[in-house]
Amino acid sequence: MIRRPTLRRSAVIALEVMAGSVAALSVLLMLAFWRLTAGPIPLDFLRTYTEAALEQALPGYDVALERTQIVWEAEEKSLKLEATDARIAGDAGGPTATVPAIQIRFSLRGLLRGLLAPVEIEAVEPSFSVVRLRDGSLRLGPPEGAEPAQPAAGGDALSAILDELNRAPDPGSITGYLEVVRVRRASLTIIDLALGTRWSVPSADILLRRGERGLRSRGRLEFDVGTMPLILSFDGSHRLTDRTSRLSVEFSGLEPDVLARKVPELAALSAIGLPLSGSLEVEAEALTIARSIEVQVRGESGQIELPTLYDLPLPVRAIEASLTYRRDSKMLMLPSLVIDLGTAAKAGPRLSLTGTLIDVGDTGSYGLVAEAVAENVATDDLAGYWPREVGRNPRDWVTKNLEGGGVSRARISLRGKMARDDPGAIEVEDFNGEIAFDGVTTHYMRPLPPVLETAGRAEFSPGRFKIEVESGRLYDLVAGPATIDMTGLDGDSEQADIEVVVRGPLRDVMRVIDHKPLDYATALGIPPANVDGLAAARLVFQFPLVNDLGLDRVKLAAAANMRDVALKKILLDQDFKDGELALTLDGRGMTIKGTGRFSDVPIPLTWREEFRTNVPVRRRITASGALDDAARKRLGFDFLQPYVTGPVPTEIDYRQASDGTDRISATHDLLDATLSLPEVGWSKPPQTAGTARLDIVIPKSGDPRFERFQIAASDLAAAGQAVFMPDFEHLRRVDFTELKLGETDIAGSVVRQPDGLLLIDMSGRNLDLRPVLEEDENEDTADDTPPSFPPLQVNGRFQRVLLEDDRLLDGVEANLVHDGTTWRDVKLAGRLAEAGRFDLVATPATGGGHEFILVSDDAGAALRSFGLFDRMVGGRLRADGRGDFDDFRKPMQAALDIADFRIVRAEALAEVLRVTASKDIQSALAGEGIAFTRLTADIERKEKVTRIRNARAVGAAIGLSVDGVIDDGKGNLDLSGLIVPAYQLSQALGSIPLLGPLIVGGKDEGLLATEFRLDGPSENPRITVNPLTALAPGFLRDLFRFFGDRGGAEPPPAPR
Repeated sequence: MIRRPTLRRSAVIALEVMAGSVAALSVLLMLAFWRLTAGPIPLDFLRTYTEAALEQALPGYDVALERTQIVWEAEEKSLKLEATDARIAGDAGGPTATVPAIQIRFSLRGLLRGLLAPVEIEAVEPSFSVVRLRDGSLRLGPPEGAEPAQPAAGGDALSAILDELNRAPDPGSITGYLEVVRVRRASLTIIDLALGTRWSVPSADILLRRGERGLRSRGRLEFDVGTMPLILSFDGSHRLTDRTSRLSVEFSGLEPDVLARKVPELAALSAIGLPLSGSLEVEAEALTIARSIEVQVRGESGQIELPTLYDLPLPVRAIEASLTYRRDSKMLMLPSLVIDLGTAAKAGPRLSLTGTLIDVGDTGSYGLVAEAVAENVATDDLAGYWPREVGRNPRDWVTKNLEGGGVSRARISLRGKMARDDPGAIEVEDFNGEIAFDGVTTHYMRPLPPVLETAGRAEFSPGRFKIEVESGRLYDLVAGPATIDMTGLDGDSEQADIEVVVRGPLRDVMRVIDHKPLDYATALGIPPANVDGLAAARLVFQFPLVNDLGLDRVKLAAAANMRDVALKKILLDQDFKDGELALTLDGRGMTIKGTGRFSDVPIPLTWREEFRTNVPVRRRITASGALDDAARKRLGFDFLQPYVTGPVPTEIDYRQASDGTDRISATHDLLDATLSLPEVGWSKPPQTAGTARLDIVIPKSGDPRFERFQIAASDLAAAGQAVFMPDFEHLRRVDFTELKLGETDIAGSVVRQPDGLLLIDMSGRNLDLRPVLEEDENEDTADDTPPSFPPLQVNGRFQRVLLEDDRLLDGVEANLVHDGTTWRDVKLAGRLAEAGRFDLVATPATGGGHEFILVSDDAGAALRSFGLFDRMVGGRLRADGRGDFDDFRKPMQAALDIADFRIVRAEALAEVLRVTASKDIQSALAGEGIAFTRLTADIERKEKVTRIRNARAVGAAIGLSVDGVIDDGKGNLDLSGLIVPAYQLSQALGSIPLLGPLIVGGKDEGLLATEFRLDGPSENPRITVNPLTALAPGFLRDLFRFFGDRGGAEPPPAPR
């Protein structure tokens, strides 16, 4: 049987008491908790103990409490002793701080050791000031509105608390148990005596917590600064072992420009006109020596004003930056600063900045290394974003010569110094940068047309700015690559080197080089509008960067390949086309070489243009080609068609001197050409050698001239010079130093007088008129237009003049005057080849035409020389006539009078005399001839027909009368007349009164008179004699005449 254990009665009673006590305590605790949740429980008997505890925690200060009570802190779920309406005053008197409530939590361990030691002190909604003395130390001050008090003799409460918390916990000290100091919803005024300013903090929460390893802090301060609250949230720690500290700060509502106005020492911040937020990380040694600082900043909607760098504030949409300081490297680094410029309505570029400040040991400045990057900048806005004093010369050039489009990225790196006392004072020692752009209009050399839509990049440094254009458009030309390299920008010898490659229409290339100030196309005389073709060209410019830049200081070089080149109306109103040309150009001049077609004639071409002023030849063009009949017609040389036919290879050498004088040399190879001078019956067949040369001089002012003209072909040779009026309007003078054609060998000149009269003076050894006279004989009379002449005066002197059938004249002198309408004066004189002289004078006649007189002292020689009659010897000739010297096809009449001559070897007359005359007369005709004392006749010639009337020849032995027609065109003649033997005897009988006329007959008849007739071909006429007229007496002779008057109607009387 098992026995159940039992308790003693006393034990049971004890357990019951304990249970009851616990239950009662629980009830009491529940009642106390209910009471505490309902409100504080006053414990005023603890007020003096609490004041004493606080005064021990704040040595040197008096603490007065209104009351004390126990409160339940719901947030922390703990009991605290709360003292209300606390006033803290220093030894100097006057309140230092007022605290509506101070909550204190005491240490149980301290109580067990007999110490009323606070573990946690919390001030709720206190109002006090913190004074920053000039030495940088902090002291508690009076509430806002009260005068600052002097620090307590034992030290400052703030410093005491901080010092205590920065020490390890000490169980032997009343403050050694303090772990937490907290301030809630404090109203704080910071009086900065060092800066001379006040800071109002209407709301502050601060927590200080001491641990075994050190002190931690956390808090939030709200400053009343500027247009918005400045809120600082911090979290810090301090390690007791190595005395290092760390502080993290988050802030918002920071207005740097407001701070700058409040604190003059922060004047550099006045540039930033936008609210900032961010964070601050600080690591320090011994609380006061910063080992590292890291700052992160953000901001939106405002502006940055840097008057030393920019003329106007920079509008900012957003900003973000980071800043790092490292004490061991003595560097303040800006890893990143990103600024989005612009406004909410218009976005601007993004600027990125990195940099480093280095303590280089200079007491006045820091070393500065920085790099700024701008993205998406409108080119027209560059002036507003490029710092004014950074790269002044590149900045000036870029902002003045780049427009439109945008910069996708721009970078500038600089090295310099920043003043320690003025961060805005920056001295740039070196810099470099680059710019990437697109769609920009680039003025590479004003006032030349700009390159449009350029894309590329630029590099710059203190003495250099270089732009490399990848592509662009210049008129319709594709431009690129191109380089603009400006050097010497940091000195007095600023220089620009520009190289541009363009491809496209040649017309636009010419437009570029014809633009002011170049005017090259105008100087070449080639309007760009007249140019077609394609070109690929490289242009190089070099010039100093000066304001008064003249063309003489611009060095230009170019190279171009051109195809399908066409130049309209380039010369003689003709086009050049199908050109394949290469151009080179430098500071000395320009050279064009290639081939093409001028007026459809294939030619090689070389053109050299000198730009230097001290050269004798400024321009030279050489070309060659074969001109055929069609080409000469296109060139307007069709007037040469009767004289030149067939291909003529030609070489042209054109030169322009520096004084503006043009010289043109043309050489012609006449081997394959046919030359013809139909007026003189001369020609040169193909494959007969011949050359011609013409040297033309056209001065800038003065008369153009043929300095030399020369032709040599077959038996033709001519050379001389000619002078023209300006623009070749009229010939002023031509001099023939040589003119040979066949037997002709003469020289002379033609001079145009101011009134338009041409003075022609010719002289020489021989003048061969045979081709001219033969041409006159064969001339086609279908064209009845008489030749016309300008006013002229001809003077000629020729040693010998050759006529038909080897007839010639010696010592001929000619003086002819034509007034433009008619020959006013004609005088010819000379020696006959055999003997004697001749003189011809003609003047205008009343009613039109001319009257003329021809005289010679040897009629036979004169008639033979002029091809009229070759059977007369001796005699004196006078011919008075009338004709039209302006048109020799019109009728011409003359009255001949020849005295004392003889007729010899006249076959037709001999045949007539054989029938009618004595043997003595026939013998005389065959020998020395029949002498005549006089011959008179009226002659009319029209269209190769000569009519003879009343021709009478008388002599001692015979008399002769003739009438009739000689037709040279048909080669026929028809003449009739009387032969009177013993003419003087008949004339004696005829003088007998009454009987004489009956015996002799009419005038110039005789006792015996035989009628005859010559008709038929001139070379062999038929001779008919009427013997009955010889047997009949004079008065009956007319009854037996068979042959009537063959001369036709009576001609008009010729002048005598």
